[in-house]
Amino acid sequence: MKKIAASALLASSALLLTGCLDVDADLTVNQDATATGEMTIAISSEISGLLGLASGVDFVNQVQEGMLEGAEGIEDLDCAPAERDDAVAMTCTFENQVFDQADDIWNIYASDDNTVTFFSSSGEEATQEDAALFGDLNFDFGGYTIDVEMPGPIVSVEGTNVEQTSDTNFRISAGLDETFEAVVIAEDGTSSFPTMLLIIGIIVILAVIAGIAYALTRRRNKTNDDDTPAIDAGPSPSH
Repeated sequence: MKKIAASALLASSALLLTGCLDVDADLTVNQDATATGEMTIAISSEISGLLGLASGVDFVNQVQEGMLEGAEGIEDLDCAPAERDDAVAMTCTFENQVFDQADDIWNIYASDDNTVTFFSSSGEEATQEDAALFGDLNFDFGGYTIDVEMPGPIVSVEGTNVEQTSDTNFRISAGLDETFEAVVIAEDGTSSFPTMLLIIGIIVILAVIAGIAYALTRRRNKTNDDDTPAIDAGPSPSH
């Protein structure tokens, strides 16, 4: 299993690691282990200024051009500037996207047992010592909120700062000063209904076979009765 950072922006850049950064994602995992959804990433205006990001347009351009260290895995998504108060932000959308590479923001893969697994983990958490690097700046750690809908009922949820919210949904929620790891396994949504159909089909077939066997048995018995000659009792004895 590949270990990746939930926010690739935090993977290797010390400035971003310690800056105020919010990651909000909402995605739906499909039966084939692809995903559709969107993710908004926002960096506080004070910190973005230090990174040379004057606007959401700059943010998107630097990510897509590979100029922002630690943003690997995001540049291939469809990203556009987003409006956020006191922050530089962008929203990235994806449709039927495959997430199976080491530098993807999360990993999703299908198994032979008709299950789909979602895996994600954070990078190194920010600390108060990191915050001190920015002196008197108004510092806030920010954090992650990742809402995921799986294609079928969830079988197991393991990790930290991850919580199942319904039969098919879970949420990852953590601050930048926390770490998280989530391993969630769910049915892929294709197994239960076809299995029920198979069971019903078998029952119907067995009932039909039993009916045919019964009809043939009755017919055979009737034929045997018709073919059996009557027994001649002979003349009645005379007195």
